[in-house]
Amino acid sequence: MSHWPYIIAAYALTIGGMAGLAMWSWLRMRRAERQAGELSRSSRAKSRGAGTEHTPLDFARDERNHLSQIR
Repeated sequence: MSHWPYIIAAYALTIGGMAGLAMWSWLRMRRAERQAGELSRSSRAKSRGAGTEHTPLDFARDERNHLSQIR
């Protein structure tokens, strides 16, 4: 009696299961990244105001103004 059919089936199930798990986790990662990007874009739009562009100097000025108001 040969053991090869059992060995081949075991490897096929293992490799198939690993491939399925890898595909499932990759799809979930893409979905999470897309949701994080949407959340980030919406929060940035709310904090900056619609259609306004800020430079790093604007942020530094705003931070200085905020710190001077706290003191």
